[in-house]
Amino acid sequence: MFKMETSGFDELQKKLKQLGNNAKQIDGENKVTLDELLSPAFMKEYTQCDSLDDLLTSGGYNIITPEQFQAVLGDEGDKHIQAKTRFACWQEMLNQASSNWTIRQLGL
Repeated sequence: MFKMETSGFDELQKKLKQLGNNAKQIDGENKVTLDELLSPAFMKEYTQCDSLDDLLTSGGYNIITPEQFQAVLGDEGDKHIQAKTRFACWQEMLNQASSNWTIRQLGL
């Protein structure tokens, strides 16, 4: 028989409890602005631009309304995304941004 010393379980338990609380807070549908989703940190990591505004401006887009933004999500907009980011299309970029947002909200 041997002795085994354990430590750190209290800290692990606290972190797991916090993770559970964070998960409850974001459970369900969340309304997240594009500026929050495509944060400057995200844009710097995954694109050649410092912000969403820079990305849109570099493509010649002047977005004021949601309808104008929807128009950018087509084939022409995807070509711009391919040229300026690591992604093949807007949807791929938005999916990655959503995953990153979720991870931040969980505190991971």
